[in-house]
Amino acid sequence: MDNISRRVYVSSVACSAILSGCMGGNDQEEGQQSDQQPVSTDIEDRREPQKASIEIVETDFLLGDSVTAPPDGQIPWITAEVENTTSVAHGWVRTEIRLYDSDDTILESREGYVDYIPANTLWKDYIRYYTETPDRLNRIETRIVDSDPTVDGRVIEDATVISSDMTVDPEGGVDLAVEVDLNGIEPNAVTVIGLFYDDQGRFRGTVSDVDTNPSETVAVSAGTISIRTPPNLETQQVTSHDVVVLDGGV
Repeated sequence: MDNISRRVYVSSVACSAILSGCMGGNDQEEGQQSDQQPVSTDIEDRREPQKASIEIVETDFLLGDSVTAPPDGQIPWITAEVENTTSVAHGWVRTEIRLYDSDDTILESREGYVDYIPANTLWKDYIRYYTETPDRLNRIETRIVDSDPTVDGRVIEDATVISSDMTVDPEGGVDLAVEVDLNGIEPNAVTVIGLFYDDQGRFRGTVSDVDTNPSETVAVSAGTISIRTPPNLETQQVTSHDVVVLDGGV
């Protein structure tokens, strides 16, 4: 945060015991002086982070290829969509996906997680469900079990990406290595977030890493196996990424 230093002068005036009060301005008796002592006060910008709102848009499933599928077979892949409907970024989100059969008996549950959802953005998450009886799956229910509607750190607009390297495997997840130049900014800690998108520009998830002792440049690497895609859906594979650099944490 920007610190603004303000000097506040406190005036101490000696008063005669017979006076009912002290006179202001220059109306002082001869020999009496005003001792002015500068007091330094730091005033910090204490603006509260803006809160974002999210909602579950759709939950569905499809049959897709997988290394875990039986020979010449497919397994269910669940799709869960959560949208940030506001004009500010949303912090981390944790979801629970429950799988039910036709008798509404729960078959299994899965968890989804994302560090950050950009403003006015829909997060599409694929969850692989290995089962030998895919026909039993009848419906899916997604719940937001926990989330942080604010992003505590502020985006370092002047930071620039020197280099980045992304490795993607449809079922093995995503890895990202990034080097960032802070361009003279000196934060106490830096969070670097990788935002991943598929071939059609859909937001698919994040990785993040924190440097608690940043220098002029910051190098981080992170990976996740939670960003998966059915191998047969070519247009929905992760193909690009952006980088967000925060002064502080998410």
